[in-house]
Amino acid sequence: MPAEQRENLTTGLVWLAVAAVVMYLINPAFFLTTDVIESSIEYANSSRLILAAIMYSLVKTAGALPLLLGSFSLGKFIISRAGLDGSSLAGFWVNLIAAVTLYTLVFGLMGHPPDIFVPLLVAGFVLSTAEPQHSKLRLVHKITVTMQLLLGSFWLDLCPFLDRFGPGRDEIAVSIKLAAVYLNSVPVMNFISMSFFIPLMLTAITTSVLINNHYQQLKNMEAATAQEEELQKYRLQSVQARSLQEMHSLVHDLKTPLMTIGGLSSLMQMKYAREEKDGEYFRRIERSVSNMNEMISEILYAKTRRLIPVPDLVNYVRAQVVPEKLEQKIEFHVPDDLPLVRVNRVRLARAMINLLENAMEATRGKKDGRIDIGASRDAQAVCIYIADNGTGIATDNLARIWVTGFSTRNTPGLGLPFVKNVIDDHGGIIAVESQAGEGTKFKIFLQGEKG
Repeated sequence: MPAEQRENLTTGLVWLAVAAVVMYLINPAFFLTTDVIESSIEYANSSRLILAAIMYSLVKTAGALPLLLGSFSLGKFIISRAGLDGSSLAGFWVNLIAAVTLYTLVFGLMGHPPDIFVPLLVAGFVLSTAEPQHSKLRLVHKITVTMQLLLGSFWLDLCPFLDRFGPGRDEIAVSIKLAAVYLNSVPVMNFISMSFFIPLMLTAITTSVLINNHYQQLKNMEAATAQEEELQKYRLQSVQARSLQEMHSLVHDLKTPLMTIGGLSSLMQMKYAREEKDGEYFRRIERSVSNMNEMISEILYAKTRRLIPVPDLVNYVRAQVVPEKLEQKIEFHVPDDLPLVRVNRVRLARAMINLLENAMEATRGKKDGRIDIGASRDAQAVCIYIADNGTGIATDNLARIWVTGFSTRNTPGLGLPFVKNVIDDHGGIIAVESQAGEGTKFKIFLQGEKG
């Protein structure tokens, strides 16, 4: 059973149980109402009869409110199981029939013979005008409007003028109207009944309109927020694309001077390398030019890969930071017997440096700030981790850190999404463990290969 159907069924049964308990508890109030009616006749006191009418309306509302709320949830369950549209005419009638049936059944079983006028009026109004599809408003809306409608509808049960149309057939309502006849208070009872019914109905309508308007405003605000987030995402992507294009152009332009340096180095080596020491200097220049060309290729072409030892990758990252200028203590734990990894060294190192910079920021100002960078074998994979004992990440934010634009430090929010994209491009997995105030640990899993 889908979660929504299970929730509707559970909610409906809970409300019905509450209704049964409430109706059992208010039984004495029905007897008390009967006593007040009898005393109004005994003392010929119309005021006591009005008090009895007020008690009747309140007591019946207390029993009917949870009952109708439960019927609405069970109606939704039935509609969902039947594959109907809750907003369609068929859905409306299923809900209405469920409300009337449960109302009649439960009130009858509890010894209070009902008529179907009240549930028809109340359920029809609620289902047609008070059904906002917004989780923040749905329950409070239904409770508020249903309670007002019930109070007003039960006053119609006590209006002698409406006897010919059918409402007010239960024992207590009939007793109140007979007492009004005996006390010559029929006009008074008609007036009071309508005086309560009309304002309560108008209040219910006003409440429904206001809450639905509020729901529409919330809906518009959520749509505007979603649109703004989407625009922000496109802006960030545009900035990222433009920066990437400019970087590619700049890096591509480096190839020309490198080729010049390489060519001139070869000419100088032929002309001036008379000693072995001189030759070694020129060979170092050529190796540096070659390494620089490889780095440029890795920057320009994201799919460029080469097999390198994990210690070399970590050492390359290590060369990008200056430990003596850091507040934190950084320790490296990388064994030499790990499998090789096939990676784009520049891009993967840039991703690791991004994580390292985040760790440095998280431990900034911390007296015992510590960052651990290490690697280990994990089955057929290699696990590279960066851990810190800094501020950590709140649990609610863990799932959002990979979303472009999300940031808790007023930054563009591009760093961690870039890291994840790089790891995904390498066919790897990145995981995070964190607790606010205790630190964060990022784990990068890459497939290992033999050299």
